[in-house]
Amino acid sequence: MLFAERRYRVRIVTAARPATQPVEARDAHELDRVVVRQGNVDVLIFDEVGYVPLSRSDGELPFRVLGERNELRNVVVTTNLRFSAWTSMLPDPRPLCRAIVDRLTHRADIIETGTDSLRLHDALKRQRREK
Repeated sequence: MLFAERRYRVRIVTAARPATQPVEARDAHELDRVVVRQGNVDVLIFDEVGYVPLSRSDGELPFRVLGERNELRNVVVTTNLRFSAWTSMLPDPRPLCRAIVDRLTHRADIIETGTDSLRLHDALKRQRREK
């Protein structure tokens, strides 16, 4: 059953957005409000993790959001990178990457869909049906 069908409050953000939103909020002295707002939804979905490398401050701020949600609320992450490749997107690969992966994987259901693009697969299937 979908989250929306169960009336869960869901927020979907691309990986670049949680990085830039806290930076913008920090600069406007509203970081705590942003962290609370992202923490108030039942399910927070980080889409496209790994497409945008993060600066040091950018990487620490999403970590704070994940830390606030840790074991309290659901987090869904979509990525085309294996965890071992996450060090390429994070500025401080050892402690920060390890801490983020540790929080995400603890009590997690990890679903690997393979290396093929699901969007490409769907498009090709639609194209075959239309012929």
